[in-house]
Amino acid sequence: MLFRSLKFSHKVFLAIFGTAALSVLVVCVTIYQLTFQYRWADFRDSYIDHMQLLGMALMRVEQAEGDQAVGAARAVQKLIAQKVKIDSDLLQELSDIHSVSQITIYDRDGDPIVSSGEKSQNVFKACGQVRELLTGKVQINESPLSRNQDGSISRDTTVASLDRKYIIEVSVQFAAVTHLLGEMAQHDEDNEYIEMFGPDDLSLGQLHRAGLPPETTLHQSSQKADGAYKIGKKMVVVSSIPARTQNFCIAKNEEPEYRLVTSISTQTFDKEVHRLIIGILLVGLLLLAVAYLLARTLSEVLLRKIELIRTTVGDISRDQDYSKRIAVQDDANDELDELARGFNQMFAETEANQKRLMDAERDKAKSQIAAQVAHDIRSPLMSMSMALNQIQTAQIEALAIVKSAVQRVAGIVQKLADSSKPTQEEPGVELPKLTLLEPILLSVVNEHRMKDPAQQSLEVKGIGMHPQVWCVLQVIEVQTAFSNMINNAFEAGASKVELSLDIQGKKSVIKISDNGKGMSADITEKIFERSFTHGKSTGTGLGLFQAKAAIEWAGGTIEVASTPGQGTVFTVTLPKEKKPVWMPESIVLEKGSSIFFVDDDANVLTTWRKKMAAVQGVTAHFFGSIGELEKLQSLKQWPANAILVIDQNLQETKEGLEVLAALSIGKRSYLCTSEFDEKIIQDEIRKLGAWLLPKPCIWSTEIKTGGN
Repeated sequence: MLFRSLKFSHKVFLAIFGTAALSVLVVCVTIYQLTFQYRWADFRDSYIDHMQLLGMALMRVEQAEGDQAVGAARAVQKLIAQKVKIDSDLLQELSDIHSVSQITIYDRDGDPIVSSGEKSQNVFKACGQVRELLTGKVQINESPLSRNQDGSISRDTTVASLDRKYIIEVSVQFAAVTHLLGEMAQHDEDNEYIEMFGPDDLSLGQLHRAGLPPETTLHQSSQKADGAYKIGKKMVVVSSIPARTQNFCIAKNEEPEYRLVTSISTQTFDKEVHRLIIGILLVGLLLLAVAYLLARTLSEVLLRKIELIRTTVGDISRDQDYSKRIAVQDDANDELDELARGFNQMFAETEANQKRLMDAERDKAKSQIAAQVAHDIRSPLMSMSMALNQIQTAQIEALAIVKSAVQRVAGIVQKLADSSKPTQEEPGVELPKLTLLEPILLSVVNEHRMKDPAQQSLEVKGIGMHPQVWCVLQVIEVQTAFSNMINNAFEAGASKVELSLDIQGKKSVIKISDNGKGMSADITEKIFERSFTHGKSTGTGLGLFQAKAAIEWAGGTIEVASTPGQGTVFTVTLPKEKKPVWMPESIVLEKGSSIFFVDDDANVLTTWRKKMAAVQGVTAHFFGSIGELEKLQSLKQWPANAILVIDQNLQETKEGLEVLAALSIGKRSYLCTSEFDEKIIQDEIRKLGAWLLPKPCIWSTEIKTGGN
């Protein structure tokens, strides 16, 4: 919905910028993914390669140490074959010569006879398969690396003497393994842990950086296949190394291997990725800025012709001046230029047709205006005639009806004068007013009751003595609209007509129902059309057309429902406005203060006297003119606690607003007038900070003292 409400130019801009922004996003994400994958692969492969190099180094060390052990065993075989007496010193000397850690000779039962170091346990207990050396089925037995109780790493090479009477065991300490693991652990700052596992899946030792606690989870990773794995903020590299063994006891049918597991911190890699993200974001923002400028430039270029067409069409629609044309270059030949030429051709034809129509319609319009005025002015003139006949009895209601009818006639005449202006001038339109709805409806009802005794059956419902419904409308037009609908009801043979007012939320619903002869559906469909009339020989077809225009101009609606033989109901809905801020809820007086009422209408003063009779502790004064007021109280020295309630039109040189402006007493002043809906009066009241009290509301206005 929001996109639909945007201007077309904004939509084009958003389309271009959105496409560019999406492209920037795709490019940035693609660059990030490719760079990340490349850097991660480089980071991972560097450690995999390093582990493989370490494995090759361990293989070479194991090969060299194994060859030394075999050489030491062969030397002992020769000494035994030569029947040389062998003691521990001789074995120690051979150990030093061949760079092995210990040489031990066992008898046929597997018990140690002599050793260059501490005597070992029965060799058959450690590995029963060694017994096969005495049978000649096995020539040599080499074990993989294993961890001793003292934490050292060693491997054993076992052979039989040439006469198969003895078993010779050569042990080699692999200090080089620990050294290589240490070098690996210190390879760079990201290396944290390195652990080596033997073919029996037991740890051969773990090294870690200083300050780190031992790690117990590397054994789980040793079960994984060779490769690199990211686990949280670490990378674990697993590598296998073939073990040099022959006929060893643990798993002779398998291919034994060592497992190296390295735990590497990805902190350095993460920092590099963070820098990469920041760099891509900066580049992305730069590209977005370029995309924004590009989108604005392209949208302006692309929409320049459309904007030219739009503004020209808008000017023609506003001014109704079809002589204007859209500027088009002669050599331009795209779709928008063709559209502009089409508009220009249409404007030229419209201009010609408009001139012909204006000539043809001028006389017809004059006759229609005359018919409209004659129709509208008939009802208020009849009301004035009947009311003037009753003025002899000095009825105030009759005078009010005459005043209302005169205002309507004046408005209709003004409309006629405005419509007769030269064609180059704009016709006059009645200005809307913020006014009370109930008095408008009652004035129409009173007119009809006054002008024709047969219309005394006109009933009113929902309109009390206390007006409270505010609307913004054209007063004379709306009065004429309701008057026309009531006229039509009686002219349709109704013996009873009812006007009702109902408040429904923020709307006022007025219904005019009658028990006349009603209308068929095909007639109700056309009833609001101009010049359509039905059932009246003198009808002009203007009344309901004007009523619909007036109601819809005020933001309302008008509907009709009719049944032949039963009657008709017109339903009018008008927006309800909030009570204006200058309208007081009540008049609040302080005890011991004074209040002055000035009005040339004796009935109004009588109403104020009745209201003040119930107010205690306040002095009230009542005057029929400003001159009478000034005899008692000077306007130049107005009391600080005195309130003034004054009419606007007092048939004197001064008006009520002039007095309030001279006093400048703000909220202690009230202008009580029947002209409360005049915009100029409302504006002046706002400037003065005073109260504006509609005369129709004085009967419902409460007067009280402070604290009550």
